[in-house]
Amino acid sequence: MKTTILYATAMATIILLASFSNPAIQWGFYAHKTINRMAVFILPPEMLVFFKKHIDYLSVHATDPDKRRYVVEGEALKHFMDIDHWGTYPFENVPHRWEDAYMKYLGIQIITQNNDTFQLQNSGNEMDSTVISTLGLEIDNREFLYFAKKELMSAFHEPHFRYPSDQLSWIKQSFIPVKEVLFDQHFTEHGILPYYINIQCDKLVQAFKSGDKKRILRLATDLGHYVADLHVPLHAAKNYNGQLTGQEGIHAFWESRLPEMFAEAQYNYFVGKAQYIPDIERFAWNTLIESNRLHHEVLTLERKIREQIPEDRQYAYEIRSNMVVRTPSEELSEAYHKALAGMVERRMQESVLALGSLWLTAWINAGQPVLDSDPEMHWTAEDIKEMELLEQGYQSGKELGRSCH
Repeated sequence: MKTTILYATAMATIILLASFSNPAIQWGFYAHKTINRMAVFILPPEMLVFFKKHIDYLSVHATDPDKRRYVVEGEALKHFMDIDHWGTYPFENVPHRWEDAYMKYLGIQIITQNNDTFQLQNSGNEMDSTVISTLGLEIDNREFLYFAKKELMSAFHEPHFRYPSDQLSWIKQSFIPVKEVLFDQHFTEHGILPYYINIQCDKLVQAFKSGDKKRILRLATDLGHYVADLHVPLHAAKNYNGQLTGQEGIHAFWESRLPEMFAEAQYNYFVGKAQYIPDIERFAWNTLIESNRLHHEVLTLERKIREQIPEDRQYAYEIRSNMVVRTPSEELSEAYHKALAGMVERRMQESVLALGSLWLTAWINAGQPVLDSDPEMHWTAEDIKEMELLEQGYQSGKELGRSCH
């Protein structure tokens, strides 16, 4: 009873704080909350009871990943991938496995005791066999990959690393004494969203296996946010906010203003039942590539509509959270929404189906464990404090990483 009261109090505090949040950010929360909520209803009965019991948590906390962008370094990179930075559609040159992609774009420099520098690996290339021969290097590739996963990939947001040779057990031999090794990577700064979908699903599988209800709920909730982002065209392109084409603000226009205006009255979420996804990695990549394909239409149509409506009728001022804010006018929004011909609704529907299906897939991959029919969630005072600190950090902090608003 005490934890229930604590949780209710915390939720009231979070909702109160949110009412004073940056309105430009707050608008984008509508779609995330709706997608998480609607995904519950496409689950099979064996899962539905548990998820429906906690549907308010799944909805309210759907925005936690965005809030963590204000308090956790590297969180922002999980929300997007500028896939067109790395090539052209359909981007066959980019590895779909996380480890393969990270290692492909990792630069490695060997510094000898004489302070000579050798470029062992350039981004996008294999290790230089000439350098290996010149230094007489013998490398244990299995140990090296383990080191890279444990030390480098776990800190994926860091671009540079420096390790003395005595900490690198994967270097088995060198004719020329090695002093240190430098690592340099700029792959992750362009986003890791499809990779993180797979990582998050693996975590959810383990949570289902362990029966940790709080962890299941948190991971399932967060997964919903990343899945929704995966379906937003401007989360899959380097021109993510129209900044390269003089269309700044289009990101919030598409993913926030339009759903806020039209979703409740016009959209439906009858997407059928959740389906098992046999290859999550391929599914995530296909969805990202489709988002990138759509981003050209998102930009082109917005520019076309603005050319048809006089500039003095393109914006309006509205009161949001006791603040007067400038926002795309109803006339401009209605024209753009019509020109998109249902794209926003379709991507929201596809997000709902994808999320429910990924929840189902993780549960099946975990062996279809029995979920309590009357699961009481025991939130500790520490849990509640963590929720409150996240909200406070979001309210008072500065976004770490790029902003789309």
